[in-house]
Amino acid sequence: MPRYIGLDIGSKKTGIAITDLMGLFARDLKTVFTNDLNAQLKKIIKDNSDLAGLVIGLPKSKSGEAEAKIKDFSKKLEAEFNLPIYFEDERLTSWDAREILREQGYNSAKVKELEDQIAAKLILQAYLNSIHRTLLE
Repeated sequence: MPRYIGLDIGSKKTGIAITDLMGLFARDLKTVFTNDLNAQLKKIIKDNSDLAGLVIGLPKSKSGEAEAKIKDFSKKLEAEFNLPIYFEDERLTSWDAREILREQGYNSAKVKELEDQIAAKLILQAYLNSIHRTLLE
């Protein structure tokens, strides 16, 4: 199975996740400042030459403003890294990430630190699940 990087891109911070070696499960990797994302992705891509693409969380809203910003940003990533971009609905992933971390007993400071990378993991796993469903049909 191919491997992917998942991204939960925010205005200040971006959560990063990556699939396991079999390409079946997402695991959270790190949270970085969004203005340092390209440098961080270069390192990750260099260390993982078997990547099939980037899965990016797409914010859905009535205005479509956030979605347009992410799509524009994604075009730049696609051009720079020459990897296909796939989008996955990110609605409620940050909320779900916070709930998961709270249920695991993390304090609010640790929740804030980890929520973006857990959201990226949820986005990537949702994408992987959709691929696996398609393969099984």
